[in-house]
Amino acid sequence: MFNARWCAGVLVVILALPGAAAAQVTTADIVGRVTDSSGAVLPGATVTIENLATHDVRTAPTNETGDYLFNLLPIGTYTVNVELQGFA
Repeated sequence: MFNARWCAGVLVVILALPGAAAAQVTTADIVGRVTDSSGAVLPGATVTIENLATHDVRTAPTNETGDYLFNLLPIGTYTVNVELQGFA
């Protein structure tokens, strides 16, 4: 009986592995808030991100609360730059 249970347990694990592999995360989001040195939010800034591996560049504006969102990005390392007229 012990051998049958052990074999059944191993079979369950083996059958579950393809589902676990399919559940691997392949995308992510970058979210943030742009503020000045005093902590005031900066709406209307342009946020640019670049994937360092693929050099894919995307831009997004900040909203009225200074927030930005890039969603469904390939997993990787990104640089984030912010530009707003009047700020150096």
